[in-house]
Amino acid sequence: MPQRSPRNHRTNPYPLDRLLGQVHHSAAGSLWRFRTELSALLAGMGGIWELAKAVTLAWAMIITATLALAVVTVPPTRRTAIRRAWCVLSRHRIQRVCFETRMHTRSGRLPLVLRILPTEVGERALIWCRAGICAEDFEAHAPEIAAA
Repeated sequence: MPQRSPRNHRTNPYPLDRLLGQVHHSAAGSLWRFRTELSALLAGMGGIWELAKAVTLAWAMIITATLALAVVTVPPTRRTAIRRAWCVLSRHRIQRVCFETRMHTRSGRLPLVLRILPTEVGERALIWCRAGICAEDFEAHAPEIAAA
């Protein structure tokens, strides 16, 4: 007999979630959430394209690999790249913890994480709270945010 999932529609501990608030994933919202990854991808592809037009594709790949190796091996650039990567990851974690702790509007809209900057001891986030979400909600869920 196949193993059944312990969380089906009859054993769901949150049966009223569909009635109270549904999170809608729009194309604009997805683009906003992944704006850093998309802009880095487009800038990298555009840079390689322009470099390949200036020199051959083989030399463009050699130059790109050398640049990537330099970023990885030189300590200041490596630290900067790692700190920026953690900021991007933290943005996604904050968005997820806002969804999981129900810090969203009744229509399911999450607060906007406008910017995350690395600091000497961690990161600083600028979050735009929508109507219905306040700073006290973030204070009440501080342990969950710290765990995320």
